[in-house]
Amino acid sequence: FLIASRAALIAALIESLSNTYSFKTLNTTIGGSLSTETNIISANGNNGIDLFQATNTIIQGNKIGTNLNGVAALGNVYNGIYIESSYKNIIKYNQINITSGIYIFSNSYDNSLNSNNITLSTKDGIKIEPDSNKPVNNTIIDNLIINSTEAGIRVLYGNNTLLSNEIYNNTVGIEADDALNLNISSNIIAFNRQDGINLSSVNGSLIDNNNVSFNSRHGIYVISPSNGNNLTSNF
Repeated sequence: FLIASRAALIAALIESLSNTYSFKTLNTTIGGSLSTETNIISANGNNGIDLFQATNTIIQGNKIGTNLNGVAALGNVYNGIYIESSYKNIIKYNQINITSGIYIFSNSYDNSLNSNNITLSTKDGIKIEPDSNKPVNNTIIDNLIINSTEAGIRVLYGNNTLLSNEIYNNTVGIEADDALNLNISSNIIAFNRQDGINLSSVNGSLIDNNNVSFNSRHGIYVISPSNGNNLTSNF
């Protein structure tokens, strides 16, 4: 199942009030690696892309909340990409502007967010909020997140991996609450308006080799109760 109808989406862009909705789908592709496969998903009255109970979906190379040239402010009302009760999906190389970034919610696990460019999010750049502290294993790697109103990346519950992201000029770089066994490593987290990394009730996590420079408050701020964490080689 392939969704790559750029011309139709551009023609309907201004009038559009709905989103791209994928319900109980398997092996779906939204966008692609070629410029001709790029979807423009903007100015919608809901989420830009909605995944619900989706598996093995690839969302790649789309422009969400902007125009084809990536310069117009045409944000969606809610999230750029919303993922609920979905697993083993890949979200990569998307440009997301002027909307609430990527939101992974509820029973969603083993999803990969790789090399997305998220700017001017109206809330968090990326937010992960599973049901509770059970294994979810989502990976967030090599994303660029700039100028979010709230956190660049916010993690609530679960064991997620955050590697090699660049996070600048957000209110907080990375904020984690009530999480377990996180791996936050090799990120550049700089020039944020409050803390670089803020951990509250986080246990058994690795915080390693992060560049946490020039943030307005703390580089890394750990709030009790947080136990069994290893903070190593950060600078």
